[in-house]
Amino acid sequence: SAGRVPILFCDDYCLPFEDKIDYKKCSVIFGVQQAPLAGPLIKEWISHRSIDEIIEMGKYGRQVWEKWLNRDDWPRLMTLAVEEQFKKDGLIR
Repeated sequence: SAGRVPILFCDDYCLPFEDKIDYKKCSVIFGVQQAPLAGPLIKEWISHRSIDEIIEMGKYGRQVWEKWLNRDDWPRLMTLAVEEQFKKDGLIR
């Protein structure tokens, strides 16, 4: 929500609305086994990006949060998610 680029250390993850959000455009994901090397990995990642690229990632992240992750909109978003799953499963049209 703050327009920052989150850095995640995880494996076998499931992020919300993955079919609607391009998480590669707004976050950095490393494997959990890389966590002990967090400092050098983040420093290297930053060194290969311009300030403008990082700012754009943050802006995209903020837009994504406003549209798909804002907790004030969760009732509508959860209804949408359930309806879409029911449609996929053929339970509703």
